[in-house]
Amino acid sequence: MEIALRLQDGAHLELTDIGVSTTDEMISFSIDGRITDVEDDVLHQFSGKHVTPVEIVFAVEELEE
Repeated sequence: MEIALRLQDGAHLELTDIGVSTTDEMISFSIDGRITDVEDDVLHQFSGKHVTPVEIVFAVEELEE
């Protein structure tokens, strides 16, 4: 079962630490944060279960010179 949390539905995302680095062979990253204001029925679906992220989306911007 997959459950998507969409920020436009009212959930609030607070990222407290983000690290991303790339090499020719891999992308390394760490993300620490929390999601609040999640609807009760969604929280109930997560309760008592092992939860694993299944998709990570990166926004890519050109560096300013």
